[in-house]
Amino acid sequence: MTGKIRVFLILNILLSLIILSVFVEIVSAADFNIPIYIQTSAGTEKASSKIIKEVLIEYNFEVQKTYGYVTDDKCSVSAGGDNLDIDEMSLGNIDLGFYIPLPNGGLGGGRLTAREGRYNIFNLDFEITEILETNAQTLKFKAVGDGALNQDKLSFYDIIATFDKENNKVDIIGKGDMDFEAKDIEANKVTWCGEKETDFYLITTKNRLNEQRSVEEIRGILDEHPELIDAYEGLREFYKPEYYTPVIIPEFSTFAGVLTLTGAVCVFFVIRRK
Repeated sequence: MTGKIRVFLILNILLSLIILSVFVEIVSAADFNIPIYIQTSAGTEKASSKIIKEVLIEYNFEVQKTYGYVTDDKCSVSAGGDNLDIDEMSLGNIDLGFYIPLPNGGLGGGRLTAREGRYNIFNLDFEITEILETNAQTLKFKAVGDGALNQDKLSFYDIIATFDKENNKVDIIGKGDMDFEAKDIEANKVTWCGEKETDFYLITTKNRLNEQRSVEEIRGILDEHPELIDAYEGLREFYKPEYYTPVIIPEFSTFAGVLTLTGAVCVFFVIRRK
């Protein structure tokens, strides 16, 4: 009977270790796969790998886990209207579309056309160069582009577009070889461009460093914030073998797994001996 009780106790310990291991894995996973955002002059934006590397090397910053509203990391809009002014000419039949694949696909671009009758035709292809504002109410960006009015080719060096998300209206103005302006263009198809409530890590930069961080300093920061490596695999380049050979310290979940396996082996030999 004593032998059976001993086996029963060992099995209970083994079961407890297994449950503990599973629990640790769940808790560890809870802090990963959480998106990383950065506070910029334009608003709270999804951070790209390029931006994260720049921040690690060049800036003092802090990382804080928070819960709140964040804007979608991409936006697609199709809009139409009846009044675009260019070169003292008023055109109708406006067709405007743009797509912003933030943050890792570049800033995106779009196309604008307008016409009046058969001969007065304006078209413009533009590339978005900067996000000026992004939040739940407004998306505002800067762009440059090339186009034509009838047979005259035109270049535009300063294009500003503002998407009023609450009223589904777009204003766009451009300066260049000719200036143009169109306001209150009706957004008839909007994809993404909204916001959601979620857990996220927010990076806030403080000031630019006088000198770049060393590789050792960057590794220290990444060791303190493994969520960054979880979100951006490219950051593992800071741990390349040519820098140093890391001493791998197993996580607690790994330790619990090894302990569970050891316990199982012990139980096997105890039962076999009995």
